[in-house]
Amino acid sequence: MKAMGIVLLLNKFSARLAKRAELLAAALVIGIVFMLVLPMPVWLLDMLIALSLCASGLIVIVAMYMPGPTAFSTFPAVLLLTTLFRLAISVSTTRLILLEGDAGHIVETFGNFVVGGNLVVGLVIFLILTVVQFIVITKGSERVSEVSARFSLDAMPGKQMSIDSDLRAGILTAEEAKSKRAKLGQESQLHGAMDGAMKFVKGDAIAGLCIVAINLIGGISIGIIQRNLDAGEAMRVYSILSIGDALIAQIPALLISLGAGIITTRVSNDDHEEAGETNIGRDIVGELFAEPKALLTASAIMLLFALIPGMPSLVFVALALGLCTAGVIGMLKPLADAELQRESDELERKNAGIVDLTNFSATTPFILRMPEGMRNTPEAEIIRSAVRVMRNGMLERRGIPDLKPIEFEFHSAIPLGRVHFMMAEVPLVDSEVMIGWGATRETLERVTELGFQGVENNIAGSRRRRVWLRLEEEERLAEAGIPFQRWEHVFAADIEVEMLRNCQMFVGVNEVIRFTRWAERRYPELGKEVIKSVTLPRLTEVVQRLTREGVSLRNARLLLETTLDWAPKERDPDVIADYVRLAFKRQLCFEASRDGLIEVILLSPELEDQLRNAMRQTSQGSYLDIDSELEQMILDRLNELSTNVSTPITPPVLVTAADIRRSVRKLIEEEFFPVPVFAFSELTQHAKVKPVGMIEM
Repeated sequence: MKAMGIVLLLNKFSARLAKRAELLAAALVIGIVFMLVLPMPVWLLDMLIALSLCASGLIVIVAMYMPGPTAFSTFPAVLLLTTLFRLAISVSTTRLILLEGDAGHIVETFGNFVVGGNLVVGLVIFLILTVVQFIVITKGSERVSEVSARFSLDAMPGKQMSIDSDLRAGILTAEEAKSKRAKLGQESQLHGAMDGAMKFVKGDAIAGLCIVAINLIGGISIGIIQRNLDAGEAMRVYSILSIGDALIAQIPALLISLGAGIITTRVSNDDHEEAGETNIGRDIVGELFAEPKALLTASAIMLLFALIPGMPSLVFVALALGLCTAGVIGMLKPLADAELQRESDELERKNAGIVDLTNFSATTPFILRMPEGMRNTPEAEIIRSAVRVMRNGMLERRGIPDLKPIEFEFHSAIPLGRVHFMMAEVPLVDSEVMIGWGATRETLERVTELGFQGVENNIAGSRRRRVWLRLEEEERLAEAGIPFQRWEHVFAADIEVEMLRNCQMFVGVNEVIRFTRWAERRYPELGKEVIKSVTLPRLTEVVQRLTREGVSLRNARLLLETTLDWAPKERDPDVIADYVRLAFKRQLCFEASRDGLIEVILLSPELEDQLRNAMRQTSQGSYLDIDSELEQMILDRLNELSTNVSTPITPPVLVTAADIRRSVRKLIEEEFFPVPVFAFSELTQHAKVKPVGMIEM
């Protein structure tokens, strides 16, 4: 209990001390000033010298452990204070040496231990330490600081722009961007301060040389002239004290120079630095032992040295064994890591049901799933090719912006002989694989009369039926005049229909932004005007309505000009889309024709009047309020007439009055989505029209 009380008391004291840390710093500076002018007692000077050694050692250790340069941003100020502190100690020791011939136990011990009774040896050792500090460490650190400061300032605008770009792109939050800017400013200030602070270290080394010369010359002169010592005794006493004083100044200076060199030459990984997972020792060991082949080569070289006559073989053999062991461990480590990863993955699979997920993956836009048994089969390649051609055609013909590729998967859950198309991982088309079959719009009775074996089935989601014929009799089918379309192309067309039906899932705000940027690069002024005048949600709705009805967006100039003309006058995206269709009527007629001829189905005037009277307007748009019998009659008659076209590929066009066109389209699109609905005004003057029938009351 007493120990716990002492710990709590110390914690409270340290907390209060931390709050008043500025007072300690001020007291230190004032104390240094007093040391320069007031004589110090010997016992206090010993304490201050020990404090200098302790502080310099602490600074080196902190520099070794810090994750990056900015982790010790106060180092330039610390460098200034410690340099001034050492100079104050040197002044105090010089005063005591010259006045009393005594500078305390630490100075005398350093002098006796290093000099060993020989002045020349002491001076040589002192000069070596000074040269190492001044020429090697300080000079290199000074140059590194200069280059780092210049490069840091040069790179700052680019780093600022990178942070701003990441913020605009949503990669960084506002708080993260603010933190990175603050860190960037701190880093720039640190490099600039270090460039100047290294001059302190350089000046300290020069001052040390001057002080030892002053102590020697002045001390020997005072000893001979004032204290009546003979020359040998004066040289012995004052050389020990002068060398000791120089060493207790140069050793802390050397340690702090080493710390400064470590900080200025530190190259750290930003991610590891932010996580606090790195320090200079770990980085050096990790990088030195990262390449096992280098360790084994160095081991072989050490063995060669051991074989040279006269060399201490035991030392080199021990080094060779150490390097060889490290190299072998390094070579085995990837295998061990792989085994651990395998065990970890196995454990994760076993515990998959209880692992807490921290993230989710977005849905895949388009997936075509085939049974596992179709992997690496010609049938799978035929399907893949047909679907890929369809998707590329949608992108090329319709100009759908940023249309994602269709991904192909083989899944054990898909029954053999079936194939599924999924949009946003939701099944939309489920078909039987019928490679080698073709579809025709001829009736089963007609096909049978001509002597062919046919199979009839329903089109998914529709009352329409398809007749399938074996393509083994392809030449006979052509001779009999029976048009057909291969199953893989029919399947791809069904996928295209479902993609257009659900186009809002892949034509949204993001895609329309890309579309407008694409158009702006080609028509800069038009693109800027559209972005300024038409809101993005309205433009998105217009593009979605056009895409849903299969209108190509490739003529971006005409689309944007028409939208720009009518957007200020009309708020309803449906109406704006109708005006765009009217501007595109030449393109619509061309795409609906085969061999220059458009096969059309008409509505009788009486039916048009009844539909017009049945139109109702709501906030969600217009709809037809008709009874189910009339709706059934229209759909049945449309189904009957749509089989009277010349090819199985091009559906007939249903032509109505302009004011009911959209309502008629909504009426039939659930079952007859591929059948385009035109207004009479959307037929060009030169369009060649062939009526195939009329829907009447």
